[in-house]
Amino acid sequence: MKKTLNRLSIPGRFSLLMLVAVLVASCSLLPSTRQTTESAASNDAEPTPIPTPIVAQKPMYTVARGDVVRRLQVTGRVVPVTEQELFFRSSGRVKAIYVKRNDTVTKGQVLADLEMPDLERQLESAELALDRARSVESKAEASRDADLQRAQINLEAAQLNLQLVKLQDPTPRQKQAEIALAQAQLARDRAQGAYDEIAWRGDVGATPQAAALQQATMEYEKAQAAYTLTMQDLAAHKYQVQLQEQQVKLAQLAVNTLAEGIDPLITNDVARAELEVKRVQAAIEDSQIIAPFDGMVMSIVLTEGRAAEAFKPVATVSVPGEREIAAELRTEEMQEVTEGMIAKASPVSSPGKEFEAIIRRLPYPYGSGGASAKVQEEDKTTRFTIADPATIQDYGLGDLIRLTIILEERKDTLWLPPAAIRNFEGRNFVVIQDGDAQRRQDVKLGIKNEDQVEILEGLEEGQRIVGR
Repeated sequence: MKKTLNRLSIPGRFSLLMLVAVLVASCSLLPSTRQTTESAASNDAEPTPIPTPIVAQKPMYTVARGDVVRRLQVTGRVVPVTEQELFFRSSGRVKAIYVKRNDTVTKGQVLADLEMPDLERQLESAELALDRARSVESKAEASRDADLQRAQINLEAAQLNLQLVKLQDPTPRQKQAEIALAQAQLARDRAQGAYDEIAWRGDVGATPQAAALQQATMEYEKAQAAYTLTMQDLAAHKYQVQLQEQQVKLAQLAVNTLAEGIDPLITNDVARAELEVKRVQAAIEDSQIIAPFDGMVMSIVLTEGRAAEAFKPVATVSVPGEREIAAELRTEEMQEVTEGMIAKASPVSSPGKEFEAIIRRLPYPYGSGGASAKVQEEDKTTRFTIADPATIQDYGLGDLIRLTIILEERKDTLWLPPAAIRNFEGRNFVVIQDGDAQRRQDVKLGIKNEDQVEILEGLEEGQRIVGR
């Protein structure tokens, strides 16, 4: 401080001394003023007490007994029972639109198509090729019919010839030839004996015995020749039978071949032409929207001359009159329901009204919906049919319907509000108010909803529970 004062000039020191003097004079006045103020305050008002902090009261709950129901609530819309989105299977520019919204259509009717001049020319060419192939096939079949008839006649003739040849069997003549030969030999032997008896005579050559021997010898040779011819005929007959049997086989083969049909190459040409026509027709159908069933056009979003994208829905056709409810459920919700479960339906536009609905179809893989459908045609909505179809006829397509499905229900069970249940590291417990004391109690929980939690173990009816 001294060093500071030393550094100040004489005027500066004077100013500092004056400031100190003023401060000292002011302080001398303070005690008198404070005493006056305190005296006045003590006479005019009571002292203000310090406020006591307010402790928040925790809610208390009583363990009750009753029914606990776990419900699933979703919102759906009134839709036709039979409804299908339609689309082109190829991209292109819209050529023509043949229907409008609310038009009645029949199965197979073309609703719209794309420009496809190349396909139309290909179809015309393929149909001409098919006509030519069928013409060749028809002529071949007509010729085959005549050839088959001719072959059948030849077969019958060959069979008759075979029977005729078999009837001409020379076996009986063999016996006749053998007998004739034996008789001729016997006659010759007798003539030879008679001749031998007079052979000593000088004129034996002129005797009747010599003439008889000569005649008997010729008859024997004739019989022997006849026997030889008969044996030859017998051998030849066997070959004739075999030859005629082969003729029958050839005739039968011709019949069988013709009976199989015309040349397979001709049939293949027709089949190939038919496949080409079907291929082009399928390509044309991909460029068309065709009604899949008799019904009504619910919507069509197309403009002639504008481009259309393949597999993008542009029209909807449904069967009028038949209605149900469609709702989109989350994956975890679909895992909890099954087809056939009952739901309570309440129209948003008519509060208080309720009617019964039944889950008719869940989307694949949770139910039967879409299991065999193509990916582009798969319906991901859950469908609810109405127990009394007349009930839903009062509501228009698109009207909102609230659906309540009972998933689980416990009758006459203990329960608490969710705010009474505490959890720490997976442990469920409550705080029981027992007189002035509190104690913790582990509990086993059952089903729950927004307002109730079922108590399976750990508590008794009427116990007071401190809420969170």
